[in-house]
Order: sequence, then structure tokens, then C-alpha cells
Amino acid sequence: MPKPYLQKLLDKNLTRKEFIGLIGLAIASLTGITGLIRELESHAATATASIEPENGSLSGKVTAVNDTTASGSKGVKFGSGTGGVSDATLNALIAAVPPTTASPAPSGPSVGQAGQFDTGTLATNEVWDNFDGTTLDSRLWQQDTINQGGTQVYQNANMALDGSGHAVMTCTKSGSTIYSGRFTSRQKFNMKYGWCAASIKMPLSKNGVGGAWFPAFWMLLVGYNTSPNYCEIDIMEQFGDSTTYSTHLYSDSGTDSDNKESYVDVPASHSSDASQAYHTYWMLWEDNRIRIGVDQVRMGDWKSTDFTAGTWVAHFQQPMYYIFNFAAAPDWLPAPKSTDFPAQMSVDWAWYKPLSAIS
Repeated sequence: MPKPYLQKLLDKNLTRKEFIGLIGLAIASLTGITGLIRELESHAATATASIEPENGSLSGKVTAVNDTTASGSKGVKFGSGTGGVSDATLNALIAAVPPTTASPAPSGPSVGQAGQFDTGTLATNEVWDNFDGTTLDSRLWQQDTINQGGTQVYQNANMALDGSGHAVMTCTKSGSTIYSGRFTSRQKFNMKYGWCAASIKMPLSKNGVGGAWFPAFWMLLVGYNTSPNYCEIDIMEQFGDSTTYSTHLYSDSGTDSDNKESYVDVPASHSSDASQAYHTYWMLWEDNRIRIGVDQVRMGDWKSTDFTAGTWVAHFQQPMYYIFNFAAAPDWLPAPKSTDFPAQMSVDWAWYKPLSAIS
């Protein structure tokens, strides 16, 4: 588990989430702050937990992709990666879109313990979805109501295909309850190395609108709730701010420096706001290297040697599965306004291409 939250504040600069949380709770009692700390510090050890982990240090927003010190000693490292898939191939992947035909079903061995809630096929073939039609492809996805962050209730009625090629998660409120949508590849297909990407339009969170929104496109370790290890890759999360991109690599290695993060201002070429258009959120995952970005914006480039001994193998060389969710109103973000509802997170396509299929 990460070190106690208050000690972390003494040791490092505040992350964006920590800063927002502290401002919002400056007048709270010590008991209230302690409750917040527990929620911020760790993700789920079980399938039903509702806590978020993101750790790491942040010295400032990244404004140039070749700044090796932009996010401090354990954040983003740009321009230092070597080996593996070439930048030319990566750029071609970023510019590409999945086929327009229907995807084949995932094919490969089953991974995970028998009966485990996220046991499924380890896809050895390329799979994708353009979300045509009016129902999710049950070979690839399931609507999911597991809550792993935020105070919303996930329900199937708030996640649907719109008939125009998009999977849409809608955040609504009825009485005092917030409802939203989530879908995953849990029990359908898992991934280990390759091109992991989705085209997403994020919900509006700026200028006092949508300050409670907590949308995410991320990956979770298969069998995390029974494994001795926990790991997630947050390809993209936003924390009540659609003008900032953020990505995180988190493990429970017990060493804070094994948790990586990067924050980047949404550039003017993206209208300075991720809610204004669809963008490709991607990860190129290799056995000893992970690169993450949004379109041509490079968020991070981490290698196995950036982690303490054993951490990479135990956490980042293991099968994972996709999660798309529109979470809302964690305690460390402002309460939503009635005028914020309804709001939507929309996915245009999702894609997985195994490393063996990348030339």
C-alpha cells in the first residue's frame, strides 16, 4: 500500500487531484480528511471497492514532448526510450483507424483462475469495434456495474450504442442518486502487449461546468482481487478538467517511485478541450517498454529499467483488460450542479492489435 497520505504531502509536491481535494476540504474536520485519505490512496482489492489510487509526483505540466524533467524524477520520460517498435511505425499506428468490417471473435488461451470474475480469453488475434448497430458486441464487451471510483451508480440504462457508431455513457441524476455507464472487456478478452487504443470524446469539464466528472479509459490486471499483485494502466483519466490530459501507471509494489504519472495541457490543436472532438487515446505496450499518448501528443515513455527489481515482470508483463467508465463525484471533486446533467462520454471505436501483428 502507498505510504500514509499526510506523509506523502510532506515528501513531495501535490498532484492535481491532491490539490483539488485539499482546497475543497480546507475547512473539513480531521476525521473527514482521514476518510478522504483512505479513498485517494488505493484502488480496489476486491471487485466492489470504490477507491482510486493515482500516485506519483508532479512538478509541473508538460508542454514539450522532449522534456526529460517535465514531471519530476518518476513521472514522464520523453525521448529516452530505445529499442522495440520504431517511432515511424508508432506514428503510422496513431494515424490509423481500425477496419470498418466486423471484428473476428477473440481467439487464444484462457487466462485467470477458473471461476474468477475476470477470467477470459487472452486475445492472440486483432480485435476491434466501431460500435455500429444498437447493441454491444457480446463477444467483446459486457455492460458492467462494478464501481471502482466515484459515487455514481452504474446501470445498463446509462450505457448504450446510439445507432450512429458510438458507445455512449450518460451521466444523469434522479433525486439524490447519480447514475452513469460503464462497459468492459472483462471475461471477454484480455491483452498482453500490443496496440491498445480508443477514439473518445470526453465530457465537458471547464469554466465551472462538469467539475465532478471523472471519466476514464484504463486497463486492469486480470485476477487482481485474488492475485498477490495489483496493477492498472490509466491510459487516460480526467479529474473535473477536460483541459488537461493525464495518464498513470500504478502498481502495489510498495515503492512509490514505481507509480508513474503525466499531466499535459490539452493543446490548442485539440481546441484546448478534450470534450470538443474525438481523439485517439493510445498505448503501445511492449515487453520492456510502455508508450502512451493522445493523437500526436506523447504522454510518457517508460521502460522496465525505470522500475524497481521485479516490479515490471510482476505487474506490467501480465494480462489486462479494457475498462471504459464515466465516473462522477468522488469526494475529492466538487459536487455536481443540477445544470451539469445530463453529460456524456462517447467512444467512436476501440482497438487491440497484438504486438505480433505490428510490423
